[in-house]
Amino acid sequence: MASAAEAQKKIADLLANQISLEEFEDWSASFAWNIHKEGDADAQAVAYLIRSILNAHSDDIDESPIREELEQIS
Repeated sequence: MASAAEAQKKIADLLANQISLEEFEDWSASFAWNIHKEGDADAQAVAYLIRSILNAHSDDIDESPIREELEQIS
């Protein structure tokens, strides 16, 4: 079952450069896919927030804005 703790771990992995932004984006897409069926309210909120941050910065060349916003929710 998807959890907010799992999302927090993935954010931490990204911020620590243990996974790439591309890996994080792939994970977040699969995490959010059926979150309304598999996750609790906290997991849903985090999943939707992550996806909205990624979508808002999809045209950015620099990863810094994404990382800064994700750091605020971690």
